[in-house]
Amino acid sequence: MDSTASDNTEYEVKIKKSKPKSDGNVLAILGSLLGAAIGAGVALVYTRGSGEQNRSDLNKWAHHRLDDLQHKVESIR
Repeated sequence: MDSTASDNTEYEVKIKKSKPKSDGNVLAILGSLLGAAIGAGVALVYTRGSGEQNRSDLNKWAHHRLDDLQHKVESIR
């Protein structure tokens, strides 16, 4: 006698409902963005000089970094 052919065992399947795990990821991203915005605001309050001077300095710094990056990319080619 084949045991698989005469097996009349019933199985009960329970499905556990849970919250999607993506909720935690979304909250972490939003928290990081909020923290960055607050940190940037606090940094602007405590900077020296006028807003115009700070923007000018930041613009010069960014252009120097861009030039450095372009030179490095060209040297790799």
